[in-house]
Amino acid sequence: MRRLLLPEPTFQINHFCMKEFIAFTNTIGDRVTPSTDERPVFLTKKNLSQGVLNCVNEDEFCARLESRGFRIESPEHHTLRQQIAFFHNPAGVAGMLGSNMHTSIFSRKAYGLVLHVVPYNSNSFYLLDACNQADFRYVTSPSITETEAAPGFRHSFRMENPVQLADAFADAFFAQQTEILSKRRANRAPKQSTPMAFYAVRNETGEFLTARHADGKLVVSSEASPLLYPIIAALGQDGKVELFAEAPAPFPVTASTTSHWTTSISGRLTIEDIEGVSQPGIQHNGKWLTLPPHSDGTEASFRAEIQLGWECVTFVELSLERNQAAQRLYDQIHGHRQQAARVSGGFLMA
Repeated sequence: MRRLLLPEPTFQINHFCMKEFIAFTNTIGDRVTPSTDERPVFLTKKNLSQGVLNCVNEDEFCARLESRGFRIESPEHHTLRQQIAFFHNPAGVAGMLGSNMHTSIFSRKAYGLVLHVVPYNSNSFYLLDACNQADFRYVTSPSITETEAAPGFRHSFRMENPVQLADAFADAFFAQQTEILSKRRANRAPKQSTPMAFYAVRNETGEFLTARHADGKLVVSSEASPLLYPIIAALGQDGKVELFAEAPAPFPVTASTTSHWTTSISGRLTIEDIEGVSQPGIQHNGKWLTLPPHSDGTEASFRAEIQLGWECVTFVELSLERNQAAQRLYDQIHGHRQQAARVSGGFLMA
């Protein structure tokens, strides 16, 4: 064998999405025209015969939504082109949480409301939403409880009052629809974020702070690599620091000492006297960021109790083009960060 090609994935669930993947899905999606039906779409799972989970009385929920003006559709009964068209709908698209909502990746700036039967949500949905600037909001209800699993499903759930829950869901959806369509009609400029200065970050021996594509962890790197995203530090006038990946879309990152992934890590800038020289550092939750010298590929961490040499950082100015791209990405991170809402007793609570 003279040559072996090992292609890198352009999308990894819960971790990253490359610009090439979005370009591919948008090329396909842009060729699909939306339906002429002006009603909002609800993508149901009620007709599935098997799967991971279902809601045994979803049919009652859907019947109520239909009376409120929704078009009820089962994605598995439609072609891919028809499924993409659902997400192009100017009136919005709603649905039960599941892979039926992943088709939104083919549509630019889709929006809607999604109901899930458990009180948590996979980060994969937020990642897909960020890639195409979608505005999907996720709701659940403590009135949905687990029941005996239906044949063909691992878990089944039941809505205590599907009609009341459907009314609360419809009210929330139409309020969101009014908000979004009003903004689009007014063609308002995007909300400006707090002025920030953007820099690359390196340690005392010149290695840069980066994030691995594979798992989003912060690592030290001596040179550019297609397997790494540079980390950008956004510095505010109040001493606030935010670290985020210089990626095509908001990309979840983590340090080896943190327990979760997030599109940016917040901290504060510190200035300490190190051997008679004022040196900047980055502190998060009371611990300093440690960037070991001469340690290409080593994971960075927030573990230092005091700031010494390994905790000293240098902020490197970006080119004009990179600075403008960093500002757009920063605005996107803060403009489209999703917060799950909850539905309780038939009423939506933030």
